[in-house]
Parts: sequence; structure tokens; C-alpha cells
Amino acid sequence: MTVDVNTLVVQPTDLASKVGVTNPSQAQLESIAEAILDAQADVEGFLNRDGLVPTVVTLRGLTPLLGADLGSYRAWREARQFDDDVEVVSYTPVAGEVDCYDVEFKVGFDGPNKRPVVRYVRAHALRGLREDDSYGFPLKRIVNNMSADGQSLGFEPRPSAEGAPGALPTLKSLRQFKRMSIHAGNRANGRLWPNSGIRL
Repeated sequence: MTVDVNTLVVQPTDLASKVGVTNPSQAQLESIAEAILDAQADVEGFLNRDGLVPTVVTLRGLTPLLGADLGSYRAWREARQFDDDVEVVSYTPVAGEVDCYDVEFKVGFDGPNKRPVVRYVRAHALRGLREDDSYGFPLKRIVNNMSADGQSLGFEPRPSAEGAPGALPTLKSLRQFKRMSIHAGNRANGRLWPNSGIRL
């Protein structure tokens, strides 16, 4: 596949049966992956994220802060370089060294383990696959009228009220994960402004 499935919060094989394909071809899996990416793009834009799947980064020869919990990213000064969510995956002592470790960090938003994110992406990817014939799958919406020549179809409207049975999840359901776009700069503690602490 040209799409890296490791960047997807939902796997194409998990959705294939939902669109009536029990033994999907490579081309069909590719189309499903594109639908998933389209749904993820909406989520990434709303959450102000560059991706929804974290990466594993290994830093070698690190010395933890004295007395810190080695399982916390706060124990490692070098973790501050990551301007994103950070989690320690593992830490391995370096042979022959004292207080020296090779540390694996999981960096980035962990979308596959956020149920509301998975639910949104799955639901909207499936809607695209079922209702947009450009993906190459049979349309699944209920037809309620057809033109005399059969060239145009009218579909039964989907439930649109938020929370209504059958309604799709909305981006509002993901607000808890939204990343703020304003970040604090690297300033010395207690020095917020050039004249802070000076009385006139």
C-alpha cells in the first residue's frame, strides 16, 4: 500500500467487511485507507495536530533527574525538546555506566487509544465509503426516489440532530483533545516581562 497504515487510527481491514467486502483486494484496501485519511484530516485540523498516531523515539545515554520517577517523562531533561504529548515507553541501563539510560519515548497524540477519536474516524470513513462512489464501492444509502430514466437518485436523509440515533459523531465530541495553538516561550522562571519586579 502507498498509504502507511501505521499512520491510521483505524485499519482498512477492519472496515472492509462493513462495506460488504470479505476478501479485499490491494486496490480496495487502498481506497479504504484513503477514506480513513480523509476523515482523519478533519480531526487533525480541528485538534490542531499534524497527525493522530504517535511515533517512538529513542534517546541514548540520558541521565535522569535525581530522585525522579524514571517512568515519567519529567525525569528526563531531554524530553523537553518534544513540543507534543510525551510518554516513556521504556528505559534501559547502559552497561558499564552509572545513572545512564537509553530511553524510548512515545511522542505525539495517541489517537488509536482515544475511543471518541476512533469512533469519529470510523464513522465518517464508512459514510464516505458508502455514499461517495469515487471510492469504488456500492452505494449503501437508502434510495427513496429515482428519476424516470434512472439517471438520478434521491436518498433518504440521515439523522442530523446531534445525539439522535443513527447520527454521526461530530467534531465537538473531540473538544477535550484539542491542542491550544499558543505555547509559552522558553523564559527564565519569574521573568515574564523585561521590567517585572521593578518598581517605578
